Amino acid sequence: MKQIKLKNSLLLLLTAAIWGAAFVAQSVGMEYIGPFTFNFVRNVIGGFVLIPCI
Repeated sequence: MKQIKLKNSLLLLLTAAIWGAAFVAQSVGMEYIGPFTFNFVRNVIGGFVLIPCI
């Protein structure tokens, strides 16, 4: 039972880290490329991450 709580806590920490890094990446990325290119690249990366779920 304790091992499941540890796993869930680590997954929650990973989710929070990804969520927080996304805002930093968006702020930095928008200085170099336009909004349409940025959204395209973000969606492509998201699609590749979700392919194993299919």
